[in-house]
Amino acid sequence: MKEVFDEPLRQRFIDRSGFGDYFSFPVAEVVRLYRAARGAHILREGDPVDRLIYLVSGRARLSESLPNGKSVLLDFPQATCFFGELELLGVPGETLGIRALTNCWLLVLPFDTCRHALLNDVKFLRFLGTYLGEKSRRMERTIVRTHGYPLANRLAEFLLTAACGDQYRERNVDAAEYLGVSYRHLQQTLSDFVCRGYLEKQGRSYTLRDVAALRQLADAMQQGRP
Repeated sequence: MKEVFDEPLRQRFIDRSGFGDYFSFPVAEVVRLYRAARGAHILREGDPVDRLIYLVSGRARLSESLPNGKSVLLDFPQATCFFGELELLGVPGETLGIRALTNCWLLVLPFDTCRHALLNDVKFLRFLGTYLGEKSRRMERTIVRTHGYPLANRLAEFLLTAACGDQYRERNVDAAEYLGVSYRHLQQTLSDFVCRGYLEKQGRSYTLRDVAALRQLADAMQQGRP
C-alpha cells in the first residue's frame, strides 16, 4: 500500500464517498490517500495497527493464520468500509491479514495525529456505533445463510463476491472452510455449475460464464427462498 500525493484525486474521493460527513472536525485537512494494487497488503497479519483506514474503492480479502499453519478465509470486505476501528477503540486482539482483491483506494487517518480528535468526536462515535452494529448484523445473517440455505445458493454468492472480474481463483480448501462444507461437496457443486454452463474450468481457476444465473441463485437467499 503506497501513499498517493494527488490533491485533486484525494479530494474527489472524499467528496464522492461522503467521508467528511462522518466527522465534526475538518478531516479533509489531515486524511491521506493510499493505493493498494491487487494482491498487495493493506494490513499485515500480526502487525500493530496505527491508522484508521477507509476502503473507498475496491474489494479486499480478509484472512487469519491458525497455530497449525493453516490460513482461514474470513471475509471479502468491499467499499465502503473501515479497517482499524477496533484498534482505535482499544479493543485487544491480533491484527488480521488484509490483501487487496482488486486495485483499492483508501483514505487513511494516522492515529498519532488523529486519535484524540476521533475519540472525542461525538458525531463520528455515533456513526461508528451504528457501523459496528450493522457489521455485527451482517455477520449474523451470514451465519444464518450458512446453516439455512443449500450450498448452490451460498456458492453462487461466494463466487460473485470472490471473483476478480469474471475470474475466480480461490483455493477449494479455503472456500470449503469458508462455506462450512466438505471439500468433496464443494467440488461436486462446482462440477455441477460447470455442467450447467455457469462456470468454465481453466486449470485451477474458473471463469464466470453465466453471471445472471449465479446472481439469481444468490438473490434467492435475500428473498427467503431456496
